[in-house]
Amino acid sequence: MKRMPYQRPTEHYDERIKAIDEALCVLLKKRKNVSDNRPGYPPFAYIEAWAADNGLYEDQLKYVFGLLMDERLYRPIVEPAGFRKNLLVARQTEFGEAVYAVPFVRQYENASVVHFTIDRSEEEDAAFDRSRRYRYYELTVGDGYECGSPAGSSHGGHHAHDYIVSPPLPDDLAGLAFTFREYERRGEQMPTGREIVIRM
Repeated sequence: MKRMPYQRPTEHYDERIKAIDEALCVLLKKRKNVSDNRPGYPPFAYIEAWAADNGLYEDQLKYVFGLLMDERLYRPIVEPAGFRKNLLVARQTEFGEAVYAVPFVRQYENASVVHFTIDRSEEEDAAFDRSRRYRYYELTVGDGYECGSPAGSSHGGHHAHDYIVSPPLPDDLAGLAFTFREYERRGEQMPTGREIVIRM
């Protein structure tokens, strides 16, 4: 589940631009605060004008603003440590053509891992993929919990995702609701309106 560390791509750095880079960091913080950390993405017309006015490449600016769209993708991921137990949940719900389930939650000393599955027949899955492409599901549990989804797999009509929740969930999950919201793009971009709620 561990994210690969970022490797410095070169040893070269022009120290003359250090103050400019620091100013960029100050502006990024200001941008985050002004937008309540939900900046979205500028219209291409803005990017075209900014590129022309500053002698920059449009595609480079498009990529930069794509990276800045959601800083949550870069949050440090808690690495679960100190396995304690599995909580057998076996809760599921049906929505349209699929069965959505939380079969179990793994409890660690510093986090919980919520296992989420989606099952369809292979024929339905093939039709689903053709018509709607791959979708992302973001988990929310409630106030005070951070949820991340660093791992997932799929084959045939079966899709499985592990969500790291920190701090760890209580061993008694009664009263909690796991809400999985569907998005067309990672990082809560382009919500589809589909929401799967699995209550404990």
